[in-house]
Amino acid sequence: MYGKDVEVGVNGAIGAIGMNVVLELFQKKQDLYGLKLVAVNDVLGKNVFIEKFNRLAKRKNLDLDARTFRGENEIIVGSSRSVGCIVTFFNEEKASKIPWREREVKIVEECSGYYTGEEGKGDPRDHFRGGAERIIVSPLW
Repeated sequence: MYGKDVEVGVNGAIGAIGMNVVLELFQKKQDLYGLKLVAVNDVLGKNVFIEKFNRLAKRKNLDLDARTFRGENEIIVGSSRSVGCIVTFFNEEKASKIPWREREVKIVEECSGYYTGEEGKGDPRDHFRGGAERIIVSPLW
């Protein structure tokens, strides 16, 4: 269905599930599965994402580091052994407003806990309005 590299976005990237999805994608799983993380979204902001990413990567003894790159919405994630990967950070509250299309995101991993489709919560299909082709809703434990 998709070619070698499938662009992936993560909504709710700062939460426990979202951050673990992000870290998994950077632990050489991108080459294995052909998944390429190109965008993340979280309402808590880019600096909180970078701080939590670096703290969790260090705790897990991963050779990964995230930092601001060029513009206010770009993060570079790299290691001592590889060239960095540029990830766009979005700070949108509503899923329908996240511009996944800008980064050609095919699959969105919904990890915020809000867009579950349950009564009283958001509809995960709102990600389609931003350009996503597929949505994976992560279960909350």
